[in-house]
Amino acid sequence: MVCVVAAVYVSARTAMALGRDLRSAVFARVRTFSGREVGRFGAASLITRTTR
Repeated sequence: MVCVVAAVYVSARTAMALGRDLRSAVFARVRTFSGREVGRFGAASLITRTTR
């Protein structure tokens, strides 16, 4: 039982860290887009992609 709780805790923390790092990488990439690229994808779409 203790091992299961520890495994869930570690996996949840790992998943949160992975999500944080992935969102950060996407946000950094979107910041390098030109105005034309932002227009192509649409601001609303880019906001949704970086905040999910």
